[in-house]
Amino acid sequence: MSLPIAKTILLVEDEPILLKFVRTILERAGYSVLAAASPNEATRINQDSNETIDLLLTGLSLLPISGSELAVWLKRRRPWLRVMLMSKIGRAHV
Repeated sequence: MSLPIAKTILLVEDEPILLKFVRTILERAGYSVLAAASPNEATRINQDSNETIDLLLTGLSLLPISGSELAVWLKRRRPWLRVMLMSKIGRAHV
């Protein structure tokens, strides 16, 4: 059984250059990207968006909450949401 492909991605990254870079790559690949520069912005997008968000792609080390904490919070509201954490450092403690 194959899994459905994500069409709309909520991208959360606090490094502006990385946010723009990843967004560009995803959009060129055909995805709809909702970009947020912070967890607070991501929660606003989650609440205000009429789109179905298929995937949360978030940086791991964010403030004021981590990417993994953001994922838990969003999954309570969208249980079907898939999550992918990314890190700009070699090893992360999750």
